Amino acid sequence: MRAPVGTRVERTELEALRMLDAIKRVAGPGNVAVSTAYIGVQPPT
Repeated sequence: MRAPVGTRVERTELEALRMLDAIKRVAGPGNVAVSTAYIGVQPPT
């Protein structure tokens, strides 16, 4: 997911939690062991 530039961290957190809930509903709650998120500048690969 991508929030618009300048989105407050509180709003970004709510959107991320909604996304995780949607993933858990689709995959099943026992099938999501780890989730990772980056906020701000993305690290180089």
